[in-house]
Amino acid sequence: NSNVYGLSKNPWKEGFGSGGSAGGDGIAISTRVAAFSVSSDSAGSVRIPACFCGIYGFKPTGNKRISLKGRLGVGIV
Repeated sequence: NSNVYGLSKNPWKEGFGSGGSAGGDGIAISTRVAAFSVSSDSAGSVRIPACFCGIYGFKPTGNKRISLKGRLGVGIV
């Protein structure tokens, strides 16, 4: 829910939300607006919205397979 964009709604079930912090990604992928999305998931913030929107989300393994070199922190541009 955002004061700017409003509530992200579940694309398949009226009156339901899309899940956690990656809910917009879940909506975009399940409605075929986007092919895929890359995000972090430590407590289900990818997998839960994916489940709510009828798609699969995979929990990435921390620092084992994907290098974090070059990743920018929040607020650094």
